[in-house]
Amino acid sequence: MGKPKEGINYLAKVIDNRSKQVIRGDACSDISIELGTKKENGIKVDSFSKIIKDYLICKGVEAEENDRVLVAWIDSDICVIGVIDGKEDDE
Repeated sequence: MGKPKEGINYLAKVIDNRSKQVIRGDACSDISIELGTKKENGIKVDSFSKIIKDYLICKGVEAEENDRVLVAWIDSDICVIGVIDGKEDDE
């Protein structure tokens, strides 16, 4: 069985691919899913070097500092849609 980090990355890719299959049309054409980390002053997504201070968060999602989060890019907005539960295996 793979390491948790590999499983999380695989899950994010599956969700991203399925969202592209389901969501069609101009209103939602620029949606992608990726992983990030909640920081004291914002969200640090894996694909962008700077911390994003202006972001949305789904109701009920409670991310603490240094939590790994699943985020959705919707056009130019970023929304935290969940907290990733699991520890990385540093073997």
